[in-house]
Amino acid sequence: MKQKDNIEFVTRHYRPGAFDTRKAWQRTGIGTPRRRVWQWAAAVGVLLAVSATAGIVHRMHTDSQSVEQQSATVPVDAVSRPIKFDAAPLPRVVAEIERVYGVKVTNLPPNAHTIVVTMHYEGTVASLIATLNETFDINLRYN
Repeated sequence: MKQKDNIEFVTRHYRPGAFDTRKAWQRTGIGTPRRRVWQWAAAVGVLLAVSATAGIVHRMHTDSQSVEQQSATVPVDAVSRPIKFDAAPLPRVVAEIERVYGVKVTNLPPNAHTIVVTMHYEGTVASLIATLNETFDINLRYN
């Protein structure tokens, strides 16, 4: 019974082209040429936004790599680092300077074990060695 009612409804309201999908889209306004222009404009806009974002991310990645390369070429004399000693003998101080600053300290005096250093220092290796030389009247060198 229901199927017969459905068939009668369709035959009563049927008109040629009523079930044409192209015309249905046009009646809704989605298939009009004007709408397609906006769709293309939106697609191009999205493409440009994605490309710009990719370019920015690439640039940031490249810049961070160049900063890492530049920091690797900074001379040891220009690197400022904190270092602290609490009643440490000079040979231990020299070993810590070599470890922290990555240099080789030479020209230790013969009485190096008798020199005791207590200090908190933040600066370059050049100024630290100069301070130690001046304070204890010694002649340390680094390279």
